[in-house]
Amino acid sequence: MMDKPLIQVENLNVEFALGRTWLGKPPMLRAVNDVSLDIMPGQFFGLVGES
Repeated sequence: MMDKPLIQVENLNVEFALGRTWLGKPPMLRAVNDVSLDIMPGQFFGLVGES
């Protein structure tokens, strides 16, 4: 029997605006690009990065 994931993420993208502009959209910084993951029961997941 296969367990279902406790957490499932598919195609996650995160972008942040770099400053403000008077006209148009501000330039964007892509922090996360197309990330997918499943965390199954009993698994541990750690994410380390700059703060």
